[in-house]
Amino acid sequence: MKIAAGASHEVTLKDKIVATDDETRTLSIRIIDGDLLCMYPKFEYTLTVTPVVTQRREQSSLLKLSVEYEKKNEDVPPPHEYMELATSLYRAIAGHLANNA
Repeated sequence: MKIAAGASHEVTLKDKIVATDDETRTLSIRIIDGDLLCMYPKFEYTLTVTPVVTQRREQSSLLKLSVEYEKKNEDVPPPHEYMELATSLYRAIAGHLANNA
């Protein structure tokens, strides 16, 4: 998969689903190859979807994204740029799903 992290550069990565839990609606994913591993030798994230009912009594979902990572060294910044990208991506997906439901 290729993703554009900000406007500065493109990042290539390969991920693998390492765990799923239908009961808690949770998916755990590990980055197994690509540019991201140069800075973060360990990079895993978990997505949890929680059904909610809005104030208007509409059905919706809340997506929680949590990340566990290990920096290559102390000079490597936290992966804020990638978290912002993930947030934008999931918002775009949610918008698309809402408009095409």
